[in-house]
Amino acid sequence: MTGNELKALTGSSPNDWQRLFYDEYKSYVYTIVFNRLRRIANIQDIEECVSDVFTDIFLEPERYAGSEELRGIVGLIAKRRAIDYYRRLADARGIADPLDRLADDSDLEAFVEQRDIARCVMNCIVALGVPDSSIMLMKFYYGMTSPEIAKKLGMKPTAVRKRSQRALVRLRELLAQAGIDGKEW
Repeated sequence: MTGNELKALTGSSPNDWQRLFYDEYKSYVYTIVFNRLRRIANIQDIEECVSDVFTDIFLEPERYAGSEELRGIVGLIAKRRAIDYYRRLADARGIADPLDRLADDSDLEAFVEQRDIARCVMNCIVALGVPDSSIMLMKFYYGMTSPEIAKKLGMKPTAVRKRSQRALVRLRELLAQAGIDGKEW
């Protein structure tokens, strides 16, 4: 449903356009709210938040009618309402807000630095090519053994071990060229 369709529907009875709007967006809104609140809220809290999202929209339909980005607006309202609920529930239960940790610049800098290093490491792994990159990911990320990797890739376990050793040497070289030593990760 677009904003123009909503504008056309708001001329009809409130029950009709609200029901159509609700049916169109209920799964979308519920998914957003559930993903934001699932660790802290019970089902009743989630449903209350979803109801509040639709209430916000139903009270001022003219504000959103005519907009071509109606789905984005609905998603934004759902996210903001869910964040408000999260903060309210966290305060009531004495849970520290994870966003408070971002106030300390050193945490943010360390996070960004670690993310950049991880991105560089992943790019170097991809540069190894197939099947070496697959072997490295299966071995070090998924913790699979050489026989398990061999079975997945249709290789012999000894070939997987040898390729893994060679790929690790090449990966260290690629990381050194990128300016990353093994101590950083």
